[in-house]
Amino acid sequence: MIKILILLTFHGFTMSIDAEKMYGITDMESCKKYLPEVEKEYQYLEIIGATCIIGDINEKAQKT
Repeated sequence: MIKILILLTFHGFTMSIDAEKMYGITDMESCKKYLPEVEKEYQYLEIIGATCIIGDINEKAQKT
């Protein structure tokens, strides 16, 4: 199922979050506006960055 995901990048790993389930975000514009709040939540894990993507959280990521 295609959804809006938040991709969090840390030192050594990445994590995908379903934006709608976690934060109630249903569109890309809202997702991008909410990213600074998400980064604050994960700052203790030394987050490198966060970005909004459209994808399927159940599918294996593909190299591009």
